[in-house]
Amino acid sequence: SSGNEGGTVRGNETNLGDLVTDVIRAACSEKMGVEYDFVTYPGYWLRSSVAAGDITLESLQGVFANPTVLYYDTYTASDILSMVTRGLNSVYPDAEDTTFNQYSGIRVTYTYSAGHGTPVTITVGDTLIYDANDGGVQVGDDWTCEGVYAMTGGEIDSYTGDMANWICHDKIEVQDMVGEWFQNHTADDYTIYPNTV
Repeated sequence: SSGNEGGTVRGNETNLGDLVTDVIRAACSEKMGVEYDFVTYPGYWLRSSVAAGDITLESLQGVFANPTVLYYDTYTASDILSMVTRGLNSVYPDAEDTTFNQYSGIRVTYTYSAGHGTPVTITVGDTLIYDANDGGVQVGDDWTCEGVYAMTGGEIDSYTGDMANWICHDKIEVQDMVGEWFQNHTADDYTIYPNTV
């Protein structure tokens, strides 16, 4: 539903969450000249869904809610396992929570019981990095990947790392980057299917 100040996209895997993170990943990769392996964006930072019909720049900008910083870094399998576990251990999929993330480039299977989820498998691109049924982490200690992480308010306030790896410094930059990507990559032979958003 449009303009609902959240709803499904803030606490569950959704087509809109996939669309937003896929576009952010493509746009960041294009902007920085790096093929990023994944993007994670907090579901809670997505304000509303997009109604079926024409997708406009205004409706896309309305999706983004709060101040955000996108930054790139190198991640290990342990980093990704911790990130995914933290999100699943929230209230997912029963309610909204700031730890739930939408992903592009990461596929997760999980079990759910007693109010939280537990990852079963985690795949980055084509690489299975974690399988709970087969010994846990599936890659060596030297395995890494390049990812883009979106910080939320408290993380931004407490960040002490190198700001040189920031791609976007606020939600306006993220909105503009997503809008520009759509404008640059939408042509007569490219269709956004609004009924799937």
